[in-house]
Amino acid sequence: MTSFNKVVGPRTTEEGFEEAQEIYEGRMVEGVGGGTCQVASTVHAAAFLGGLEILEDYRHSRPSAYIPMGLDATVVWPTLDLKLRNPYPFPVVFDVVVEKNRLTVALRGAARPAKVTWSKKVLLEIPFEEAVETDDELPAGSVVVAQEGINGYKIEKTRVIALDGGGETTETTVDFYPPTTRIVTIAPGATYAPAAVAPAPAATGDTAVPP
Repeated sequence: MTSFNKVVGPRTTEEGFEEAQEIYEGRMVEGVGGGTCQVASTVHAAAFLGGLEILEDYRHSRPSAYIPMGLDATVVWPTLDLKLRNPYPFPVVFDVVVEKNRLTVALRGAARPAKVTWSKKVLLEIPFEEAVETDDELPAGSVVVAQEGINGYKIEKTRVIALDGGGETTETTVDFYPPTTRIVTIAPGATYAPAAVAPAPAATGDTAVPP
């Protein structure tokens, strides 16, 4: 068994981690080790598509722009982990390459003993809500969208592992991404009429809904 948290260790400045954006309590904030989940998600996707056993994994609290729903994996030291097991009769190595801000993860082994296919379907889409907060530091009359809303999704994910020597395994799981609240901040005394709830536009980072 391989544990992501055991391999990577605590995300601290002493261990060489820097600040970057991360999701905390439903909001994008700056935090030490932000971006670690993109590594975990890419490792998870490679393992999932390579037919490894997924012993423990968790979805993000919102869809991620860099990977399809169902393939992401969130990790938090030391509580939320990604744990994998190699079911094949030979060692498997994760070949990880970072080049020009692009992360690639591939599995290397003595053979390719299985063909993996997967699919997903949306079971439920939940409209996001809007919250209005007052910020004393905003200029008079200001209205600022502090966070765009994202609809929530309940999806069904199916993985089929067909072994070259015969035999097929089908795994079906259900993943849930809660809706992300649209947050509008206003200056004291400013007037704001809540807009009609609508799907958030595509954006970069962790705020876009993948197809």
